[in-house]
Amino acid sequence: MNNIEPFLYEDIIIEKSENIKFSINKPIFEKIVLQTDQPFEGEGNGYYTIILIDNEYRLYYRGIPYKNAKNYKTEALQQYENVCLATSNDGLNFDKKQLLFKNDYCHNFSPLYLKDSNNFLAISGTNTFNDGLWLLLSNDGITWNIDKKILNESNVLPGWDHRNHFDSLNCTIYDNVNKKYYIYYRHNKYQIRQVQYIETVDFINFSKTKELKLLDKIHLYTPGIFKYFDSNYLIAIPTTTNTCNADMKNCNNLLVSNDYINFKKIESNLFDDRHKMNVNGIVPSKDNTKMYIYIHVNTNEIDNHIECYSLPLHRLHSIICKEEGFIKTKLINLLNKNISINFETFENGSIIVEIYNKDNNLILKSNKLIGNELYYIIKWDLDNEIIIDDYYIKFLLNNACLYSFTNNISL
Repeated sequence: MNNIEPFLYEDIIIEKSENIKFSINKPIFEKIVLQTDQPFEGEGNGYYTIILIDNEYRLYYRGIPYKNAKNYKTEALQQYENVCLATSNDGLNFDKKQLLFKNDYCHNFSPLYLKDSNNFLAISGTNTFNDGLWLLLSNDGITWNIDKKILNESNVLPGWDHRNHFDSLNCTIYDNVNKKYYIYYRHNKYQIRQVQYIETVDFINFSKTKELKLLDKIHLYTPGIFKYFDSNYLIAIPTTTNTCNADMKNCNNLLVSNDYINFKKIESNLFDDRHKMNVNGIVPSKDNTKMYIYIHVNTNEIDNHIECYSLPLHRLHSIICKEEGFIKTKLINLLNKNISINFETFENGSIIVEIYNKDNNLILKSNKLIGNELYYIIKWDLDNEIIIDDYYIKFLLNNACLYSFTNNISL
C-alpha cells in the first residue's frame, strides 16, 4: 500500500528555514448528495459512515421514520430504527439501495471494512437496550450477523452520569502495523463528556479502558474518529455540544493523531456553524483528483441531508515558502527510492528533493521540479542504489508549496 505523508503532524519535520509557513486548507462545498425522502427515513436519521469498496461508495446510516424526532428520546424511537444503505459510483450521486436490517441493534450501527481479509465488522448497541456494545460480522457488508457482546458497564470509566453507555456513534479502527483494534466510545461524564478507548486483537481479550481527551472543556456528542486513507494517520472531527443535553451540534474542529491515542487540534473553523454532524470517513474521488468529506446538516430537523465537501487530493495541509527555503524530515524508512510528491510551484519557483543517509551523506537528488502535480514520481539527477534503511528527506522550496509525498511506491 502506498504510504501517504500529508504533513499533518509537524514533528515529522526536524529542521526548517525560518521562512517556511504552514496552513490548513478548508474544504469547498460540492453539492447536496443525499436527501431525507424515503418512507423509512425521518428527522432522526443519523450516524452516517462512508466507505469506498472496489469503486463503490457506501453510506451506512440509521433511518427513523418518525415525524417528531427533534426532541426524541432513545427509548421512544428505538422501535422505529432501521440500518440503511445508500450507494454511489462517483461519491456525489447516491441511490437509496435498501434497508439492511431492523432489530434491536440499529441505534448506533458503525461498520468497518477490513481490506486485507475483504470482510466487514460493525459495533452497535447501548446499555439500556442491549446491556452493552455488540460485535456484528458480514462477508459482504449487506447481510449482517450478530456475533457477541464485547463491552458492558464494567468497561466504562467511573464518573459517568448518564447510564445509557455506548449511546453514540462509536468508532472501531484497525491498526494494521501493530495488528490490533482500537474502539473509541463516549464517556458520559457529568462535568465534560469526553472519549474513552479500549484495545483488542481478537474481540475476546481487552485492555483496560483509558480516557482520551480530544477537546478541553467541551462536551462531545460523537468522537468522529476515522482513518485518513492510504496513511498511518487518524483524523477526528468530533461533534460537540454546549452541554450534555444541548440540541445544537457542530463539527468545526479538526484533530489528527499518528499513534491512535494522542490527538492534536490543527483547525478550529473547518465548516460553518449550522446544526450539523460529521460523517465518519474521508474518501478519494473516483478519478483520484480530490478527497471528499461529508457532513450531516440540520440533524434532527425535517430537512436534514448530507453535503459533500472536497479538497484537491491530499492537500489538506500546505507547506509554503515564497522565497528559497527548506524542510528536512526525521528519519523515514525507505524500502526503495520510488517517491512521489504533491506540490505546486509559482512564478520562477521550483522544488528539489534530496535523500540523505543516517550519516547525512547525500545519496539521491532530484531534478528541478516545476508545475502543479498531485502525484509526480521523482526522477533522480544524482542516482545511487539504496538499501532498505532509514533516511532523511530534504525538500528545497523556492516560491513553491508542498502538500504531501508518498514513499515506497510499487512501480
